[in-house]
Amino acid sequence: MQSASVIEIPGFEVNTFSIVARCERTGMVGVCQATHAYAVGARCPWVRAGIGAVATQAITDPRLGRLALNLLELGYSAPRALQEVAASDPHFAHRQVGIVDRDGNAAAQTGSANKDWAGHITGPNFVAMGNFLVGARTVEAMAESFQKSESLELDERLLRAVEAGRDAGGQHNGQRSAALAVHWREVFPWVDLRADAGLPVLAFPPSASAVSTDGVLGSLALSAIVRALAHGLVPLINGDVAFDTTRGATILSTEALFTWLAPVLQPGRILLAGDEPGVFSDYPRNA
Repeated sequence: MQSASVIEIPGFEVNTFSIVARCERTGMVGVCQATHAYAVGARCPWVRAGIGAVATQAITDPRLGRLALNLLELGYSAPRALQEVAASDPHFAHRQVGIVDRDGNAAAQTGSANKDWAGHITGPNFVAMGNFLVGARTVEAMAESFQKSESLELDERLLRAVEAGRDAGGQHNGQRSAALAVHWREVFPWVDLRADAGLPVLAFPPSASAVSTDGVLGSLALSAIVRALAHGLVPLINGDVAFDTTRGATILSTEALFTWLAPVLQPGRILLAGDEPGVFSDYPRNA
């Protein structure tokens, strides 16, 4: 399986097109990206509620995203934070970075060593940018889509913008990985979706999609799951840590999540998978 390649310059080569944005109405901040390299969501988007959003790409050094968010939290504007990030990195000519702060100020820099076509567009509340693209039209289409969709929620606007960029040509070698991260009010994500080529699976970890009270599941990001199904995607739902209004955090089991979802979605089939030996060694004929 091909993945982002490790090179001599610190970081990973992830030639990407992205939109970084803030919703004027709600204050939500987020990033949506698509690329040919796998696992773009693990290295490139950086988002913090009430602070701002950052995308690092081309030859991305994930440390720069964290640094940019920390500067924004200290009160730096997006342009000032970008200056500091650039000054901290002797290899910044190989980077492409976009930043939107809590007030909607936007800043971006496309390094001179980025692969053609590379460039960006900034405006109030957004940065559209990309590298190793078929042409400028990819970035232009993202910017146009975002600016024309003010009535929609931020996650939908970001998805539509990246889809517009894809339809305008995208990257030379196509797209195999995408990520969408949106934060609003809380320390945990409002939306955190990742997809990689092959089986069209989207993961919905409980920490980003569920809230419980005293260990009992109370709500789940149902609208996002329904939207994934409507687009032909396979939701991947697993038990794990979730935020709890009484305990602070709790562990929700996969069975608890499915019990909550089944009456609502009425699935024809649920596939259970795990790596614990001996749970189901064969089909339970007497179940």
